[in-house]
Amino acid sequence: MDIFDKYNFHDSLIQHIEYFPLKKNLIIDIEFCNWCQSFYTKNEPEIREGRLIFDNVSFFQFIPATVKINNNEILEIHKKEKNIIEIVFYNITDVQLLIIKSSNIYWQWRTE
Repeated sequence: MDIFDKYNFHDSLIQHIEYFPLKKNLIIDIEFCNWCQSFYTKNEPEIREGRLIFDNVSFFQFIPATVKINNNEILEIHKKEKNIIEIVFYNITDVQLLIIKSSNIYWQWRTE
């Protein structure tokens, strides 16, 4: 089971995106809607902080090219062929797209 089968990212918020060219890593900090998960129980926090980490990134592109990241709501994540992920998100006035080609993706919970 991969990360996008395990977790539902719909309605979670993108807080920050950063690319590290020397390491070829792209990190997306997310305010994660824990309450949307099938495994959620009422004694857990409704919102949790975490990050999607993309290793060995060979390509990424924003559409449109100019994007402002400020608690952008994730609408959908699509897994495409050949390690390509498309993240569709909403920014106050527009629906935007981030396309990433990466050989490895994992989720990391933020600790307080």
